[in-house]
Amino acid sequence: MIDKLKVMVDFQLYEYNGKRVLVFDVASRPLGLPVQVDGVAWWYEGDSLIPMPEDVRRKIYEETGVDFSGTICVDAKFSNIDKDAVEVFRKNWIEKSGNTRLKSIEA
Repeated sequence: MIDKLKVMVDFQLYEYNGKRVLVFDVASRPLGLPVQVDGVAWWYEGDSLIPMPEDVRRKIYEETGVDFSGTICVDAKFSNIDKDAVEVFRKNWIEKSGNTRLKSIEA
């Protein structure tokens, strides 16, 4: 279950009327991410399990807030860029990615 759902699953084993009963405790999904199985987010419609509607998935993705990284700031100028911040980002990116070719690019 953990491999399929990618969320923490725990269980307890109980005896009831001489039979074993497994009770699963499935952690809630991460904020902003629908739980998916084999790349598909599933949803119950009545008694049927169907792919999650697009509008529901969008609402889940929006739980973490707006991603401003793709937004164009029309009033921005090159003079607004903090060269020290760019250099820190560049060094961190080189370290994280292991792409040493980026060292030859100046900020």
